[in-house]
Amino acid sequence: MSQLLSAWPEGPALPTWLAVFVAVLLLSRRFLAGGGLPLPPGPWGLPLVGFLPFLGRDFNRTLQALARTYGPIYQIFLGSKRVVVISDPKLVRQAFSQAAFSGRPDTELTKLLQGYGIINSEGALWREQRAFLHRVFRDFVPRHGRPGSVALEQKMQVHIGEFLSSLGPFEGSSLHVRRSLARAVGNILGSFLMSVTYSTRDSKFEQLVALFEEGLRLLTLAVPVNFIPALRYVPGSNWAYRRIKRNRCLTADYFRRIADAHRSSYVEGTVRDIVDAYLVQLRRDKARGIQREDTFFEEQLVQVLMDIFTAGLETVTTTLEWAVLFLVRHPHVQRRLQEEMDAHLAHEDGRPASMADLPALPYAQATILEVLRRANVIALGNTHATT
Repeated sequence: MSQLLSAWPEGPALPTWLAVFVAVLLLSRRFLAGGGLPLPPGPWGLPLVGFLPFLGRDFNRTLQALARTYGPIYQIFLGSKRVVVISDPKLVRQAFSQAAFSGRPDTELTKLLQGYGIINSEGALWREQRAFLHRVFRDFVPRHGRPGSVALEQKMQVHIGEFLSSLGPFEGSSLHVRRSLARAVGNILGSFLMSVTYSTRDSKFEQLVALFEEGLRLLTLAVPVNFIPALRYVPGSNWAYRRIKRNRCLTADYFRRIADAHRSSYVEGTVRDIVDAYLVQLRRDKARGIQREDTFFEEQLVQVLMDIFTAGLETVTTTLEWAVLFLVRHPHVQRRLQEEMDAHLAHEDGRPASMADLPALPYAQATILEVLRRANVIALGNTHATT
């Protein structure tokens, strides 16, 4: 032992040897972690931090550039975590159609959700909640030939009418249409989920939208903490993470109050919305002897409301923004849409179009599909993990 210690470098060379030792250890772990399995190509990173310093703030463009270099499937290290990036629509569909890709990664941001909800849950809970929500959606969401969804469709038409009326004062002038679109979408989602609507300049709705939009902006800044958890304790490095955590608590409190109000106002045999559907299911489970913790019910319901409301509000509003942009850029499409609507509804005494009219409006259907094809709604899909 004394000979070994005497052979160890002393003085200024010691930090260099330590750095080399740590680097070799990290690289050995990286190359041995695959267990002999063939892994996709990818760029080199740095010890401890991986490729994180090179992502940039607009990291979806960085990932696209890497796909052009390394192909549609490649790997990068974010911190010490190996991340496989799939950048091809066909491969994404193929992968996500398999149960092996249905897991969720263990990161600091997913830990905030504690495994609840529908977007970041997995395993038995995800399968159970997915089946339950599909069944509830079939009862509520408007579709041609489904009588049970007429009431919701009528509510949607009311909110669409309010949106169109709000545009009247701006005729001949410019406006920022996103806020008006977001309120219309928020009212439709609020009616469907929890029987809540928002008036013009509703402060609660404005606060919710501000929290959602700030959260999306902060996700990019929180990426380092997400993959290097120790940064949570480094002053100045964890601001975005702490802000996301704070915003989630504020949003959860809002939806928790709505869930509590539904418990006290629930009428047996009446299902007004998704919250009531959860209350009915809870009673059915208890009748069958299936006991659930009150905390599970509350946290799961609150997170489901947050998942659907936030994801729906952002994606639908952004899609409609793209639709407005495309129609402004292509006025001939506007004219043809109007002509098709006028021809079909000419003898309907001014009633609004409904889902029942859709089969007779092929150009409108084609326009909707083209908007969905061309619109860039979100930069990156939700993260998955293998099980």
